[in-house]
Amino acid sequence: MSLAKDMYFCIKWVLILYSGRIYFTVFIALLSGKELNRCE
Repeated sequence: MSLAKDMYFCIKWVLILYSGRIYFTVFIALLSGKELNRCE
């Protein structure tokens, strides 16, 4: 039971970090896109 809880906890954090990285990448892409549009 405890092992399953630990695995769920680890998977949950991996998903949070992974989705967070995707959002961060999109955020940076949008920011750099705005910067490029401003320069043109």
